[in-house]
Amino acid sequence: MKADWMEGYNAEETYTAKYFRFLNPGYLNMCAITSGLRAIPAEESFTYCELGCGYGLSALMNAASYPQGTFYAIDYNPTQIAYAKSLAKDAELTNIHFLELSFQDIVDNPSLLPQFDFIVFHGIYSWVNNINRDNLVKICNHHLKSGGMVYNSYNVKPGWSITESLQKLMYNLANELPGSTRSKMDRVLSRVESLIDLNEGFFKEQHTSLRNNLKNIKDKDRTYVIQEYINDDWRAFYFPEVYKKMQSAKLEYLGEASIVDKLSKQLQSKKLQSAIEKADLIENRELIKDLAYNTKFRKDLYIRGNYGEINRFEMQEWFLNQRWIRLTPLGEIEKYSFTFSYGKYDVANSELYKCIMDSLAKEVMSGKDILNKCKCKAGMLTEALTLLSHNNYIDIYQELPKESNGINRAIVSRVFDSVNIEYILYPRAARAYKTNRVHQLFLDAIEHGHTKSSDLVDYVYNKFTHYQQSLTVNGKTLVGKELKENLKLFEKVWRKKIFPIWKMAGVV
Repeated sequence: MKADWMEGYNAEETYTAKYFRFLNPGYLNMCAITSGLRAIPAEESFTYCELGCGYGLSALMNAASYPQGTFYAIDYNPTQIAYAKSLAKDAELTNIHFLELSFQDIVDNPSLLPQFDFIVFHGIYSWVNNINRDNLVKICNHHLKSGGMVYNSYNVKPGWSITESLQKLMYNLANELPGSTRSKMDRVLSRVESLIDLNEGFFKEQHTSLRNNLKNIKDKDRTYVIQEYINDDWRAFYFPEVYKKMQSAKLEYLGEASIVDKLSKQLQSKKLQSAIEKADLIENRELIKDLAYNTKFRKDLYIRGNYGEINRFEMQEWFLNQRWIRLTPLGEIEKYSFTFSYGKYDVANSELYKCIMDSLAKEVMSGKDILNKCKCKAGMLTEALTLLSHNNYIDIYQELPKESNGINRAIVSRVFDSVNIEYILYPRAARAYKTNRVHQLFLDAIEHGHTKSSDLVDYVYNKFTHYQQSLTVNGKTLVGKELKENLKLFEKVWRKKIFPIWKMAGVV
């Protein structure tokens, strides 16, 4: 049963601990640059707020990456805030404040929060009730600085039109079954499947789509499924509905929270481009795109005024002045192909991309140095750097923030926690990267002074044994001698491929 104080969330379930790159202030600034605007001045100090932060992993990683920033992370699930606070304490982060507040609390008491350069809320616009959707906009109106940026992501029609039927069906079926939400999920999914297989009426007309959507739901994390589907206040929107709400806070639509937003539009057909250009209003242009691509989820950026526009030459200069770091092991990339919502983009000059990646194999380089080494035009290099960064092959380098590895020490000390954190911070890239439990334990072993391969393997094996944990590989559960032999193989691959990247990125 949903508690009243949750106002949109399912109170029985906390959310998963995930990191989202597009909530990173550096990435958001890069989105502004590629959209033709000057970035928010963030070199010396800035303020940042995440509304509906869950376990706060994105906010924690950002706070560790940008010690010059002051971060606020808000959620009113006490379990999630308590965990986030303890993680921040263990990481010795002093520039982040976790607050257990409702959005209504903030609207009623504006003095609880300062003004911000960045306000972000990921997905929750679709989950909370109408009152709190209005509250999110009110918070932006009151707490966003002039020139500030807002990130809002949410479920969208028409992509959710069919799945919306499943959501309503699952929610109502769950309400008539006894037991906790998690305990009855299998029964709910089974009943939905049997209804689809009736192959009557709507179930017949949309049978293939419903079947595919149900499979997708079954494959997702149950915690996410409960919040997304067993939620009375859940809604999917058409873009104009959200746009008009955001406009009421003096917010101007900037574009998608993607550094390839402008670039990927090259893949649109000429007929579609023409149809979009004929629409005078932004909301109609975006609606046409969503209908054409059956968009299911939007990640929108809004600004309240801006610090000035830049031309393409200034944008190129910005890219050339950045220092770049490689994040992908050697030999991992077979083909330089990039997938967008508009289609697939195969690069014409793969040699340039190979030159960039080879140049960054052992050292950090500026865009200007790469330009001289790869002997190409600045525009071509800017496009290549944008695409490679979009695919997480490279990122902008920064000097190692003081004590930034505290968050990694805090995470690896909790590897067998009930809250599963599958990330570590790459401090010199100012972002987190997904990893696995074994690699986290290798890092934990290094933090405890172990460097030899045999010592690392023994340390990880003893951890698994002490906590009575097993490892599953290709569907097979490994324990004892078999576990140890596999750990030796994992360590060999890790040392060859991952460890060099960790050293460059400041993880070790």
